[in-house]
Amino acid sequence: MTSSYGGAPHVSRRMSRIPSAAIGSGATTTTGSTNPRTTELAATTPATIVILDRSMIEFLFRDRTSSAGVVRIFDRIRREGPVERQLCGMATTSALSIAARRLLIVCDIGQTSRDERTRALRWVRGLAHRIGYECSVNGLHGLATWYTVVVAGTDRAHAARSVVEWYRSGQLP
Repeated sequence: MTSSYGGAPHVSRRMSRIPSAAIGSGATTTTGSTNPRTTELAATTPATIVILDRSMIEFLFRDRTSSAGVVRIFDRIRREGPVERQLCGMATTSALSIAARRLLIVCDIGQTSRDERTRALRWVRGLAHRIGYECSVNGLHGLATWYTVVVAGTDRAHAARSVVEWYRSGQLP
């Protein structure tokens, strides 16, 4: 997987302990140097990959209060807004900088409850749509967006290989 993305910017944690996210674009190695083999394969369809790890999903959707439902909803909304704005901004900037044609959001929802999983999927779908919209408004038309989830029991190495294969395939709708 390190051959398909790198140089992940850091998400600011100043908005109440926000977990980090990895966003990568282009074909670079973890050192930031261009990987010629991957560059040749993906030269025609640049892509941006956003990885939301389990800690990010738990931060956003895990219920940390024993209060009434309304308090839980406002607590979750308070966390979601700043994270969504930062991720959208970073992914949009990344996609615009390389004129990406594709965007993939990988979300690890393993070990979450059914309700948390449902909220996370809805949020990720909305995030993909918002990033596509922001890119379009900023002049990058035709960005194809995908999202995929990693569920409990999924072999992480297999999931990573799948992302690399998606990147290398240059698949467009």
